[in-house]
Amino acid sequence: MEFEDIHTETLFENIQEILNNYDRYKKAVKRASDISKTQMMSPRDTAVWWVEYLLKADGNVSHLQPEYWHLTWYEYFGLDVYLVIFSPVILALYGLYRLVLTINRRWSNGKLKSE
Repeated sequence: MEFEDIHTETLFENIQEILNNYDRYKKAVKRASDISKTQMMSPRDTAVWWVEYLLKADGNVSHLQPEYWHLTWYEYFGLDVYLVIFSPVILALYGLYRLVLTINRRWSNGKLKSE
């Protein structure tokens, strides 16, 4: 069911479908739940594995740190990307502003001289 297709009638029909075929939907949800809960190791075995991993690595697990820990503040906030994207726009607007000022000055100076 798509978000754009949600109307009172379609929502009511879908709820009726689920209520009328409750067992079928319950089986599907139970199956999806069982699949998502499947673990290769128990939590205890996972904890033991990580402790052994740390001991083998002598506590040096810097390769597991996220890359954003090594970014500068302007890279972290994406300011370098914004600068690259918006600098041509800002330069073009500034150039247009200077052009309008120059034309305006020449036009107003020429007008004053002719009067």
